[in-house]
Amino acid sequence: SFAQQRMWFLERLTPASPLYNIPTRIRLRGTLNETALQRSLEAIIRRHEALRTRFREEQGALVLQVQPSVPVPIAVTDLRDLPETERESMAQRLVEQEVNTPFDLSRAPLLRTHLYRLADQEYWWVVTTHHMVSDGRSQFLFLQEWLTLYEAYNQGESSPLPPLSFQYTDY
Repeated sequence: SFAQQRMWFLERLTPASPLYNIPTRIRLRGTLNETALQRSLEAIIRRHEALRTRFREEQGALVLQVQPSVPVPIAVTDLRDLPETERESMAQRLVEQEVNTPFDLSRAPLLRTHLYRLADQEYWWVVTTHHMVSDGRSQFLFLQEWLTLYEAYNQGESSPLPPLSFQYTDY
């Protein structure tokens, strides 16, 4: 798209910049099914080609390549060994470091996730995407689909989401 071409140009002017990173921090309380969390993330990435896309330059033109699959592990940092009064400030520092880490646009996925365990039943889940593959509306859709999928997988059910009728590249 024109917007992606503009961002590619800006990336070339200021390489390895986190300027176009889009972070989302989700506070989770209660029992967390980490398997359902991972499965729901994988389902969303399979569902949306944009999240499996990488970008490169070929003869001066921007070329996008949708990968058939990409692994997206959820990194986990357990902060429960820290004094309770220090956990959130440490988590905040780690989140800042995470969201300020630039993406390599030539490598898919342009999405990272990190789970910070603050207490036995308290977590921060941070999902960082690059604006080349996501925007505010996409983040909202991601959260809606994640909630739906997580609930289904947590109950041992299959995905209730219908197949997508079109992808971003169709636009």
